[in-house]
Amino acid sequence: MRKLPSLHAVRAFEAVVRQGSLTKAAEELHVTHGALSRQVALIEEWVGRPLFIRTRASQLIPTETGRRYGRELSGVLDRLEALSAAAREDVGSYLSITAAPTFAMNWLIPRMTGFQRRHAEVSIRLATSTKPAHVGDGDGDIVIHSVRAEQDRVTCIPFVNDYYVPICHVDLLEDRPLGDEDWLRRQVLISYASWPDSWDVWLPQSGMHSAQGAKRQQFEQMFFARQAVLEGMGVAILPLAVVLDDMVRGQLMAPFGLRYSRHRPWLACFLESRASDPLIMAFTDWLRETGRDFELAAGACIDELGWADNPFSIKRAGPAEDPSRRP
Repeated sequence: MRKLPSLHAVRAFEAVVRQGSLTKAAEELHVTHGALSRQVALIEEWVGRPLFIRTRASQLIPTETGRRYGRELSGVLDRLEALSAAAREDVGSYLSITAAPTFAMNWLIPRMTGFQRRHAEVSIRLATSTKPAHVGDGDGDIVIHSVRAEQDRVTCIPFVNDYYVPICHVDLLEDRPLGDEDWLRRQVLISYASWPDSWDVWLPQSGMHSAQGAKRQQFEQMFFARQAVLEGMGVAILPLAVVLDDMVRGQLMAPFGLRYSRHRPWLACFLESRASDPLIMAFTDWLRETGRDFELAAGACIDELGWADNPFSIKRAGPAEDPSRRP
């Protein structure tokens, strides 16, 4: 840890040496003679030696050490002023985003070039977190999550609808037997720490009770679960937003479509006090526009696959209807 004197004392001492007058230094800093003298005494106490010669006329004459120290401090304070001015000019040129890792890697980052082309002057600092983040607590200017922030004075804007559905590698469907339940019972049911009871929720809703006895495998992160599915290890309940590109490439498939899916929109959360911040507005506007584009692409993909339920097929002004309880 750095051992530094009080900045107030440093400013007072440097002003007295530079001005050559206690009165002029007090006028510059808008303080009284007494307050200035106390700050100067603090610097001398911190240094451990007198830095001024005090005359009978209450004048302060810097010693050689005092003059040298004062000149060096003038350069340091000039540099600090320049750095602070540069920082003020850069305010607003950086935007810190915190997002769930799998969503960031498979949805946000592949589309972020669209924002960069539109706002080349803005630098994005992207961090990830597996836990529901707390806005304004070191987690970034905008927190992207599928769980609404439980905070006061925080705005959460939904920008894309998403549905959690069972997902598997297409190779697992080659030996699909007579019924869905028999096939699922012979698979490894994959889950992850942020939704460990996903299958315990989905199976009763689907009526496939016998599949409760299937082998289970849990991973720490959704990213690992997705990778395991890509390797053909089993079936996991994953959001369409992070697997749709894999489905378009013909690698993954949703064997039951959107039946009994879990609807969760992705949210951009930020402090209410920053609602009119141009950078916040620019990024959230881009998110909503990009979310609409994704929903149109998802609708086209689902139509091509011939699923019975397609919540993206009709353009809606608000959140899409939740089809989770429809057969």
